[in-house]
Amino acid sequence: MFGEIRHQNSDSIIIPATSSEKRDYIPIGFLDKETIISNSAMAIYHAQPWLFAVVTSRMHMVWVRNVGGKLKTDYRYSAKLCYNTFPFPNISDKQKENLSLYVFAIIDERAKHNKTMAQLYNTVTMPKGLLKAHQELDTAIEQCYRLQPFKNDTERLEYLFKQYEEMTKKDTLFAKQKKTRKKKAKI
Repeated sequence: MFGEIRHQNSDSIIIPATSSEKRDYIPIGFLDKETIISNSAMAIYHAQPWLFAVVTSRMHMVWVRNVGGKLKTDYRYSAKLCYNTFPFPNISDKQKENLSLYVFAIIDERAKHNKTMAQLYNTVTMPKGLLKAHQELDTAIEQCYRLQPFKNDTERLEYLFKQYEEMTKKDTLFAKQKKTRKKKAKI
C-alpha cells in the first residue's frame, strides 16, 4: 500500500500547493468527502466555512507571500510554513458565523460567472463583484485582529510578525511549564 495516503472521509477545503504570483488571492475551494486530493494541493479536513475565510483573506496572503516558499516566482503553499504558523486570534462563535456569511457571498459570486478558477482569480479578469466580496471579507478578518484598519501590507506584515512572536513565546512558556511538571512528577 502506498505510504502517502492521507485522505479523510470528510468535507475539505482545498488549497493548491502552487499558485500564480499574478493573483491577489489563492483560489481556494470546498470539496465533498468523496473527492480525493492529490499531492498538488493541501487539504483542511472537517472544513468549516470560517476557516475558508481565514485562508482566503488578504491577511493570510500577506503571510503566504512572506513566509511561504516559491516555485520560480509563484507562491508555494506549505501547511508547515503558511498554515500552522499563521497567527490568528481566538474568535467567538458569533464571529465565526459572521465570517461564514462572507464566505458564502464569495462562493455565490463565483457561481455567477462561467469562468475557471484561473480566470476568476487573475487580477486582470477577476469579476468586480468577486473582488468586492473578497474585500468585504478582508475587512471582517482584519477586525478580528483590531478595529483600526491597516494602512497597507507592510503594516499588516509587521502586525502579524508581532502576533507570531507572542504566539511562539506562549508556546515556549507552555513547553517549559510542561517540562517542569514532568520533572516534579518524577521526584
